[in-house]
Amino acid sequence: MKYTIIIIICFLFFACDELEVENLNSPDTDVMLSDPDGVKAITAGLFKSWFSVGHDAAYTLSSETPARAMWYMADCGTVFWSNFGAVDLSKEPREAYINDVGYPYHWVGKAYYKNMYDVLTSSTDVLAVIENGMQIGKNGEETDMVKAMAYLTQGLSNGYLGLIFDKAFLIESTEDYQKINLTSYQEMVRVGISQIEKAIAICENSEFTIPSTWIPGDVWTNVELAQLAHSYIARLMVYSSRNLEQNSALDWATVLAHAEKGIQKDFAPLGDGVAKSWKSYFHIKTAGSGWGKIDMRIIHILDPSIPATFPESGLYTDLPNNGQINSPDQRVDTDFEYNTKNSRPDRGYYRWSTYRYKRLDDYINNDGIDKRIVDFRLAENDLFKAEALYYMERYSEAAQIINNGTRVNRGNLSTIEATKEVVFEALWYERNIELILGGIGLEFFDMRRMNLLQKGTMLHFPVPSQQLELIPTTVYTFGGDQGVPGEDVSAGG
Repeated sequence: MKYTIIIIICFLFFACDELEVENLNSPDTDVMLSDPDGVKAITAGLFKSWFSVGHDAAYTLSSETPARAMWYMADCGTVFWSNFGAVDLSKEPREAYINDVGYPYHWVGKAYYKNMYDVLTSSTDVLAVIENGMQIGKNGEETDMVKAMAYLTQGLSNGYLGLIFDKAFLIESTEDYQKINLTSYQEMVRVGISQIEKAIAICENSEFTIPSTWIPGDVWTNVELAQLAHSYIARLMVYSSRNLEQNSALDWATVLAHAEKGIQKDFAPLGDGVAKSWKSYFHIKTAGSGWGKIDMRIIHILDPSIPATFPESGLYTDLPNNGQINSPDQRVDTDFEYNTKNSRPDRGYYRWSTYRYKRLDDYINNDGIDKRIVDFRLAENDLFKAEALYYMERYSEAAQIINNGTRVNRGNLSTIEATKEVVFEALWYERNIELILGGIGLEFFDMRRMNLLQKGTMLHFPVPSQQLELIPTTVYTFGGDQGVPGEDVSAGG
């Protein structure tokens, strides 16, 4: 099996001399997959590897994540530096993404795509040997735990490829390593969810506690792992929508069912501050002082008297109250920092802002050592419930969730009435203010599904050009005037 895997992976992922596939290209992988302890050791790193792909645990080109660029593309954050393709992808008006190996920031899409498959194939290898009869632990007592984790990371990998790219190579078994047919994002997400559901089924019919090193910071029993899996299914369902029509047509009753069985606490692994381990350079190099700032669109939501764009004069003194927010929301003080320092006017005053985001400063200022890496806030799961109830026209129940949540207990804002218009306004407000940098791509996915991304913003990344050339097939891209409006590129928001 290993010989086939290496050949196909080399074909699919650009060039063998560029690969750094930790498990698949290791000469010891065959040995590890033939030994129960080795299989458990591979499984021990699966979730960390999946998490690291999104959060950029290494801060190298080969570990790049599109998460930062998506934050700017969503007009939640703003930046004047060209790192991570951020300046190019957030230009106004928007331009097409340069899907070419000669583009300096091609790593933004390429690295994530390749690295996610490293996790996906490793997860699939583990499942394959277990399906062939291997038992893990004394008398096989750890087999279900290993299998549940492998199904979870397999489903998350397929699912997130579907969230971020327009299509990808679907992997359900090792036989798929030999296939080169691209699959639509809808099918990637659908199959990813079905694989996560297999993990849930195992958790519901077994009893185990995951070793603390697998997901550090909390005890994760089979019950709690199932809760996390349910929440990720709700996330995949909601964020897979490319436009408002798809969003409205979602099976919101199923979203509600998963969210109600979801997490009971923030999912935020404990960081160790070690590069390539439990670390988030996504947070450090996005919200850290001197990097990205909060877009004026968010400032406008907090204080509608302040325009959603910076003055063309480049003077913050031309803003009402010098751009300082006047709002009863207490999160203005806890989460945001007034900061008028900006740079690179040649790249557009529309990139300037009067605030930065400081909620993650405890993590950032301590270089992530023994600090939580937020990836899925409990508030997000609660808002999934509220939004599902909204679309099911159960406005009183939706309002109750909102009133019992962060709007009141963190923002100290007044409770809302249970009317359709008020509930939606409060939902959208909380999603924009409470969930900032709560997980990769959240703000982008929200703006995408509400038809609010700026005109010309790509709705998903194309398959990396290196992959397309090796199939071979035509290289394509999205953004600007490239792509089908409303399906591949925003028609205006």
